[in-house]
Amino acid sequence: MKVKYFIILIPLIGLISRCSSQNKGNIIFYDTETLFKERTYLSDSAYAYYAHHYYLLPYVEEVHKYNTKVPKEEILKVMKSIVPNTFDPQYIKKLQNASSKNEFEQLLKEAISIEDSEYQFEKCYSGEKTINTRFYEVVNTMGSSGYAEEFPFELKNGKLIALENLEVVANAIEKNLTQLFKQRVARSLSSKYGATFIKGKEYLLFSYCRNSNNCPGYQFDIAVAYDVDSGDLYYAIGDFGGEKTSVPAGNIFWKYLGVYSKS
Repeated sequence: MKVKYFIILIPLIGLISRCSSQNKGNIIFYDTETLFKERTYLSDSAYAYYAHHYYLLPYVEEVHKYNTKVPKEEILKVMKSIVPNTFDPQYIKKLQNASSKNEFEQLLKEAISIEDSEYQFEKCYSGEKTINTRFYEVVNTMGSSGYAEEFPFELKNGKLIALENLEVVANAIEKNLTQLFKQRVARSLSSKYGATFIKGKEYLLFSYCRNSNNCPGYQFDIAVAYDVDSGDLYYAIGDFGGEKTSVPAGNIFWKYLGVYSKS
């Protein structure tokens, strides 16, 4: 009798685990083959979460190939928190009855109706050979007009932690630079955030122009490096440029600007 009960208990545990996972809205599978098989077990109420998860997973898998230091689960987590979930529930029955994975994925694209290329996960660094990098961001390019939205993160102990209040820091820097150069200094049109190394230490980058007429497009003549740990700020003057805020590696003369205090 004991053997019989033990044999019956195994599928029951699996069923309880699956139901518990659905009720919490958590899907722990990280490959599309397994996810596809789960489509018929889900309740209708769980499908929006499931579709969003499934839709993002192939993109996350591709990004992870080039950002192997960042856990795949962390990339997926931040992408889920930013990329809108536009799932159309009218597709639920079609998705449940899809006879093949290809058919399912085509229906899913119609049900989600957003483009992968609008949202990108990337390093804040540009033009530098980096192995162990600290700063990343999710950007919404919205076509060819540059970065419309940027969501910066710090990789810390294997977790992506949102970097908050950076615009407050950027505005304080702008005022400081205006006083220093005794002329109007404004943010450039390059991306809001970049990153670089100074003597082996990683800094976030902000870009500014002393005169907007002299900084057309993605050009800027002041780069400011920000130490998120100490608040120390350094600036460099030069002929910089690029859609991504960045400076050439090496041969940059950094001057101490001050320290940003949160108090």
